[in-house]
Amino acid sequence: SDLETLVARLVDRPIRPLISKGWSCETQLASFVLSYDGVHAPDVLAVCGASAALSISEVPFPASVAAVRVALIEGELAVNPTAAQMAAAELDLVIAGTKEAVLMVEGSAQFVPEETVVAALELGLKAVATIARALEAWSQVVGASTYAPGLRTVPSDIKPKVLDVSVGGEKLGELLPRALVGDTKEAREKAVFKLQSAALAELTAMADGASGGAGGAAYEAADVKSAFKELASSTLRHVVSTTGKRSDGRTTTEIRPIEIRISPLPKQVHGSSLFTRGETQSLSTTTLGGAAMAQRYEDLSGEHSKSFYLQYAFPPLSVGEVGRMGSPGRREIGHGNLAERALRPALPLKDAFQYTVRVESLITESCGSSSMASVCAGCLSMLAAGVPLSRKVAGVAMGLLLDESGGGGEPIILSDILGSEDALGTMDFKVAGDTTGISAFQLDIKCEGLSLPLMRAALEQARQGRLHILELMEEAMPHAATLAEGVPRIVNLGIPPKMVGRLIGPGGATINAITSESGVDNIAIDKAGPGSVCITGSNDAAVQDAVSRIQALIDDDKPLERST
Repeated sequence: SDLETLVARLVDRPIRPLISKGWSCETQLASFVLSYDGVHAPDVLAVCGASAALSISEVPFPASVAAVRVALIEGELAVNPTAAQMAAAELDLVIAGTKEAVLMVEGSAQFVPEETVVAALELGLKAVATIARALEAWSQVVGASTYAPGLRTVPSDIKPKVLDVSVGGEKLGELLPRALVGDTKEAREKAVFKLQSAALAELTAMADGASGGAGGAAYEAADVKSAFKELASSTLRHVVSTTGKRSDGRTTTEIRPIEIRISPLPKQVHGSSLFTRGETQSLSTTTLGGAAMAQRYEDLSGEHSKSFYLQYAFPPLSVGEVGRMGSPGRREIGHGNLAERALRPALPLKDAFQYTVRVESLITESCGSSSMASVCAGCLSMLAAGVPLSRKVAGVAMGLLLDESGGGGEPIILSDILGSEDALGTMDFKVAGDTTGISAFQLDIKCEGLSLPLMRAALEQARQGRLHILELMEEAMPHAATLAEGVPRIVNLGIPPKMVGRLIGPGGATINAITSESGVDNIAIDKAGPGSVCITGSNDAAVQDAVSRIQALIDDDKPLERST
């Protein structure tokens, strides 16, 4: 299910960066929930369990990882709250890290300020450090030695050899800074690919039948690619630190040009928007329906349904590739869930807006931050459909370039990162919210951790970027549109619970007959609330006809309780 996929991602993201480079053995982590008390969520325990297993295994895992959940409940922060407490939480934050620094953050909130998130991170990191220290002490007693044959050693002389590769009469090291800079994604990718191909062709070719990686001998392709990527990463940082400009010419805090189109699709679509930020574009559609459209799902506590859900699609064509198109993959499920969590707090209460809301974000082109583009486009398409959101929500992805050479250079925080800056950088920090606070966030780190002062700086820079985007969204769509003609009409009736059987009829015959004869789309009976009937139809006349037929069937002089 989607839940298991999301938890698997939660486990994988803080664990993967800490496995030593050069580990070549296939390694599988399996986590099973063998029992559940209904009180304590098992997802953070799965991270701790995975870390414990690796810490005592033969896999090179230099620092134990732990995870906890931090929630804001009635103004107070709590570590690993119960399920009952989480029902009233304004902030749900999962933090994973080592005893010294943050590795991964995932969470959602009711538009809480950045200061509250930082306070939650600080509290959570203390709890994480306590667990991580205990795991490390335990592993020192019972842990196994690293399986040395599975750890490949990268030749120490490979980076200078890569830099010395000749391409068109010039050294690769001289060409790489220019290749990383260009007006378009396509131009940059072609230039970088040309250099990498030249390095692979020269350094993996056998020289005089020699082998082994010394003198004129060949190197493994994986080693060449790894060295090239590390050199590209350090070169990108050098370019930004010395020029103040990034690959596409922006400053470190600058947001890419944004273009917004409201309702680009025909009126048969309830609501649509086209949000373009640089070379990343999301075409979002919103569809409104009745209770029968609610998405059903199952978790450890039982079966549930939700009346708002966002589905994210990232077809291969969006990055100019040919590939499989089918059910959503792990990445698509994760990105869709993040955008959904970002928008959910802005939705109206169910009593005030009876519709089920389905949003789809189709990524038509991508050059980084497509999940945050989905937040912006999804918000605008809902407003275009007439959903009375309490506020507008926008998102931005932040990056980080660290000096990993040991030179002590200052970290460089990047706003609205490109795909290449994500790939070559150290951090991918997605933050969504409104003008007052945060509604969703997701942080992944590729190094051995991130300090809290750096997190605080990244959050503030993200806030400034978010405010800029929200201004443009406000100009494009100041308020929600009126419901379109094609939006179904919904009426909720309250009938005596004892009359539910009469309404259904033998084998559903009565309710099916009323549905067919009145011309409504659906008549649903809410199992959670006996006597609650939801009628959905494409026009007011059909809905009123169904209401009259149900009133006559109940044979009660008192008019049925009705809401729309």
